[in-house]
Amino acid sequence: LILSVGVKLGVPWIVDPLLGVLLFFLMLRYTERRLGEKSVRVVYCLVLLCFFFAYYAASVRAHFAAAIFIFGAFLLYDSSHTNPESSKLRLLTVGALLGCSAMIRYIDWIPLAVWIGVGLLRRKRFADLLLCGIGFALFASGNLVYDKLLTGDPFVVPAQLYHSSSDTSDRLLISLKGFSVTAARLATLVWVFPPVLLLGVLWKHYSLSPTMKMCLALFAMNVAVYFLYPNGIGVPGPRYFLAYFPFLVL
Repeated sequence: LILSVGVKLGVPWIVDPLLGVLLFFLMLRYTERRLGEKSVRVVYCLVLLCFFFAYYAASVRAHFAAAIFIFGAFLLYDSSHTNPESSKLRLLTVGALLGCSAMIRYIDWIPLAVWIGVGLLRRKRFADLLLCGIGFALFASGNLVYDKLLTGDPFVVPAQLYHSSSDTSDRLLISLKGFSVTAARLATLVWVFPPVLLLGVLWKHYSLSPTMKMCLALFAMNVAVYFLYPNGIGVPGPRYFLAYFPFLVL
């Protein structure tokens, strides 16, 4: 649906590059506001050193759209603390953005949703949690409509039309294979984004700020969720972590 805008304009190749630029500038804006102007240059350098970021921005795949919905939800939730007068609408939109990401990639929304949900529960903001849930349900339920149109059953995903009942490539499961596949994904991430090795140095010699710990925790939660998806089609590339790559950079 998003790519069709580029098709309609006669430039189908331009959509993902524009989404990549938008995500990049959202990262820079958050960095300037939360980490200081000096850190903006660091983010520039880190992203320029990450070739798979540019590679996926030059593709027609859906990962960047999902990443923008995820990071946009994070930014809105973060801003709801400083703008309480409009926090209700912002929290409803947070849920809606997570629901949009669920319509593109089924499980990328889970880490951020868990983090937001736990935060709201700890502060006993039950009405705000309900607002997020309503926003999420409004858009994520589009998957049920999509399934109904393609398979005739809202609870049967289209992948089951061409996979056998014994095929587990599109299922979440606990398996020992998850350890080896996750290790391969992380190794590939190091290969395409070598600065990630600096985390080991920073962790040992510097005291990480609460913001840095939060970002690292969100990225680690994404890795943990995809541990349950060890039989995904294709090689275990870093694309599985792209939706939470901004948090790794931060």
